[in-house]
Amino acid sequence: MTDTVAAFWVYLQAGPLLWLTLTLVAYTLAFALYRRAGGNPLLNPVAVAVALILGVLAATRTGHATYFTARARVHALPARAGHGGGAT
Repeated sequence: MTDTVAAFWVYLQAGPLLWLTLTLVAYTLAFALYRRAGGNPLLNPVAVAVALILGVLAATRTGHATYFTARARVHALPARAGHGGGAT
């Protein structure tokens, strides 16, 4: 069972969906915390989200290069026809 979980984690880690989801969840949680604290500037949502992401990367022993490489793949995806703003 452990080998299956490890193999699944390696598969998830290589794709951009895991890291995109992590980024969105971290920011959502950070923004909720910021709002709950009445807009306290010490709880800036971006700074808190970065800290959360770094914590997850450290806990899973994932290098920042893996995170940024997967994130770059999302930005490199071509826009869908009719939605990219390009000439038709």
